[in-house]
Amino acid sequence: MPDVLRAIESLYHVCDEIFVVDGGSKDGTLEFLKDRTTIYNLTIFEHPFDTMQKQRQFLLDKTPKDSWIIALDQDEKLSRDLERELGSILLGVTQEELSDPERVFPFVCKVAHIMLVNDLDHYLADYYAENSSKIFYYDRNLYWKNEFHCIPHYPITEDLVSGKLLSAPNWAILHYAWLDPKRMRERMNKPSKFYAPTEWEQTNRIIKRLPEGLTV
Repeated sequence: MPDVLRAIESLYHVCDEIFVVDGGSKDGTLEFLKDRTTIYNLTIFEHPFDTMQKQRQFLLDKTPKDSWIIALDQDEKLSRDLERELGSILLGVTQEELSDPERVFPFVCKVAHIMLVNDLDHYLADYYAENSSKIFYYDRNLYWKNEFHCIPHYPITEDLVSGKLLSAPNWAILHYAWLDPKRMRERMNKPSKFYAPTEWEQTNRIIKRLPEGLTV
């Protein structure tokens, strides 16, 4: 429960409304959120979990078109600078730009997606970061492509799109999931097609410090 509340509170001052989909949690999360719908302006949906892509698509289909979307998992949050500055940047995108019929690519805010990892068995000194496409303008027939690390995609484009929008080096989405060594070891002992031990060996990093200028 602290995870999902951390995610919601990082969105609270940025979003007009927060949509949540519960895939069948059994730990009291759904009841916890239902008690806080008014406080955080939550709209809660229940949908049995199948794949991450289908779950994301279900929620996107419930979202009004022509809206800016921030898609967070429950174990993620916006960095403070991103939380503070994003609204003014998005408001600076004109309606003419958004409705331009010649525009091929979605408007996507590309920011660092930083894994906060505490993996003592596979220690490397630097943090691991990848670009995230979790902030985007939802228009036309935009949909999520890929099963796990989903990317906003237009049907008319052949390839995965990198999007169009500016971002800042001090913006980040922080992923807290793997700060728990027990969870890390469980994942190592029960590998999946997404997180096999060889992949952890190659990509995971323990955070000694965040990138310069980044505020959690």
